[in-house]
Amino acid sequence: MNIIEAIPEGGIGAVILSILLLLGCAVAFGRLFSLIKMPVVVGQIIGGLVLGPTVLGGAFPALYDKVFFSFPGQGQALSVIYWLGLIYLMFSSGYEVKFDGFKNDRKIIAVLCVGATAIPFAAGYFLSEHFFLPHYTGANGGRLAFTIVFCIAIAVTSLPVISKIFMDLGLMESRFAKIVLATAAVQDLFLWILLSVATAIALNNQISVLGIAWHFIVTVALFVIIVFVPRLVKRPINPEKICGVDNFAFILCFTCIAVGTVFQVNIMYSAFLAGLLFKNMVSRNLSAETAKKIKDVFSAFFIPVYFAIVGFRINLDASFSVKVFLMFLLIAFVLEIAGCFIAMLSIRKGFWTSLNLGIAMNARGGPGIVLASVTFEMGIINYEFFCALILTTLISSAFAGYWIDFINRRGKLLAAE
Repeated sequence: MNIIEAIPEGGIGAVILSILLLLGCAVAFGRLFSLIKMPVVVGQIIGGLVLGPTVLGGAFPALYDKVFFSFPGQGQALSVIYWLGLIYLMFSSGYEVKFDGFKNDRKIIAVLCVGATAIPFAAGYFLSEHFFLPHYTGANGGRLAFTIVFCIAIAVTSLPVISKIFMDLGLMESRFAKIVLATAAVQDLFLWILLSVATAIALNNQISVLGIAWHFIVTVALFVIIVFVPRLVKRPINPEKICGVDNFAFILCFTCIAVGTVFQVNIMYSAFLAGLLFKNMVSRNLSAETAKKIKDVFSAFFIPVYFAIVGFRINLDASFSVKVFLMFLLIAFVLEIAGCFIAMLSIRKGFWTSLNLGIAMNARGGPGIVLASVTFEMGIINYEFFCALILTTLISSAFAGYWIDFINRRGKLLAAE
């Protein structure tokens, strides 16, 4: 039976209606949150939450079932949109990464990367062993896979969200913003590699140490090839002469995913590498208007719906523990800030500079959502911990935006040292 035969008459209309509602709420709440100087991604997730079992399902269960579960395959149809949104989000994230233009602050960036990653990782390993394992692991969440995910969740920073915060506040060209963005780019790349390894472990329960090492080497090798090989080509590709910029972006994205599948590299990381490859291969031939058009293709539909579906899946009335959420929120905040603070003090940076960098690196945004949704889908974490990660991401992103705005008005982002 093919997919068209599996959808009953009128089913397509029901799918389109549910997608329309998710997109409408994502756009409306995203716009509302933007007006009150909060990250758009937070609003998009809240929009999905309103349509989900927490609000609409709790108040009008019959209407909720009729709209979103009118036939058995409707959830699977929405799942396809969900995964496409995730793919395009990661492609856009890879396209946004910048590794140049930070020569004057390389020492600060290097030290901050260590502080924002190594210290939270070390403390996170201890805490996951003593407080979270095995209570919050999923069906495929072995000790090692869960521990890696737990540590990533503490250290992850959202490059798109923190970039949007700086853009909205007019700080994009400031030294503080460049330090944070460069650190987030390097740190998130490292964390995506680790997440790819964690998902490989989850998919292969009997994977050996040699197998883990091999997967790590392959994952890093793909990154090196994609980042550095195109730079050897003197003439970047002009996609307009091949099939058009939009078509080329789609073809390249899905080709990278297909190649990654052969080497058991997860879809999310492959899409991220595709964005990097597209940037290295063709960006020098693109005008700013064309580059913006490419991002708009993804951000107009798939990405907002993806975030709305993430919010839609949250049920704060079932399998949700306020205690677990507050405990993880406190752990994540304190460890990330402490790691950045200690790192900056080690090179004699001031109190306010150290604190502000720590809070900025706490904005988990899109990557935090991706981490939670992917690892929950793969059974590495359970539903209770999934909800805790999502809510921690929302609060950390909102708080970072408000704090940077507040402290910038007082002229203490990079305090005199």
